Amino acid sequence: MFVQAIVTKYLGPTNTLPGRIKATASAGTLTVPYESGLSTNANHTAAAHALARKFGWMGHYQGGGMPDGNGNVYVRNGHNLHLRAGVWECDFHIETDPVTGEAVPASTHPRD
Repeated sequence: MFVQAIVTKYLGPTNTLPGRIKATASAGTLTVPYESGLSTNANHTAAAHALARKFGWMGHYQGGGMPDGNGNVYVRNGHNLHLRAGVWECDFHIETDPVTGEAVPASTHPRD
């Protein structure tokens, strides 16, 4: 199975919209509000997690900062390796609910 990377980017506030995070993969995009109670990296991880759930992508994901400092990238890691990317590391895992069959987060661990 081909695994798609998820790239996140901060979109600043406009006259009509608050700040938000856009998550993008080849399959599509999803934009979520920026939550002021979360760290920057936790906001990016939440957006990537929401996009993965939208498409029903299961598995362990790891991510890190983009080289240009403009957002983050996340990839599914089928081997549960603990890689270090950029100056921080984060991961999340999505499983299937045995009752509903829907994607549910098993864990979210942003590390700032």
